[in-house]
Amino acid sequence: TKAPEGYNAILDEMTIQVEKDISAEGNYVAKNPTITSGEVEGTSVSLEGNTVKIIVADEKQEGSYQLQLEKVDKDNPSTKLSGAEFEVTLPGQSAKPVTTGSNGIVDLGTIQIANVETIDTITVKETKAPEGYNAILDEMTIQVEKDISAEGNYVAKNPTITSGEVEGTSVSLEGNTVKIIVADEKQEGSYQLQLEKVDKDNPSTKLSGAEFEVTLPGQSAKPVTTGSNGIVDLG
Repeated sequence: TKAPEGYNAILDEMTIQVEKDISAEGNYVAKNPTITSGEVEGTSVSLEGNTVKIIVADEKQEGSYQLQLEKVDKDNPSTKLSGAEFEVTLPGQSAKPVTTGSNGIVDLGTIQIANVETIDTITVKETKAPEGYNAILDEMTIQVEKDISAEGNYVAKNPTITSGEVEGTSVSLEGNTVKIIVADEKQEGSYQLQLEKVDKDNPSTKLSGAEFEVTLPGQSAKPVTTGSNGIVDLG
């Protein structure tokens, strides 16, 4: 009716029949114990001396979950980032370096569940951002609880970021996969562009009214004219 902790019962109901006989000494004794119904793997019945011994086996509860790390653009999470480097520490293991692939994802493998009493701790540290991005995560700690499914298997439950959370990071459970998302911030910057017109033989003499057609990066050509100081600011 109830299996020991950490095990699943595989026996429902089993029927055993025991014949009897008269021993050489004239006593009644057991003979030929037999399982007549409900036999499953690991069950047996035997006669040891005058003891009928019934053995019933249970199946050890087992389980695991998958762990996946994904790198995205903070402002556009549908953009996945390859080449992000991390140092990841999995439950019961030493830190190891990993790098996101062309799809922005690195599979961290299968985490075996030995019991549901303890909580798994995972740490993720970003060591190098992809080209063109700044890392906004230093080190993040994630804890994963475990549970027993309706089928009697160990499964992951309630993954949570317990420290180091920053904007764009999240952890979720998709099926039996713990998915960690870490965002990076796109590097940005600008520069000013200025055009100056001078006398060739006397560069200190600035020339106004010079007209140019200028094409800037990603723009169409546009006309510009130098001012009284010989300069035109292009933006």
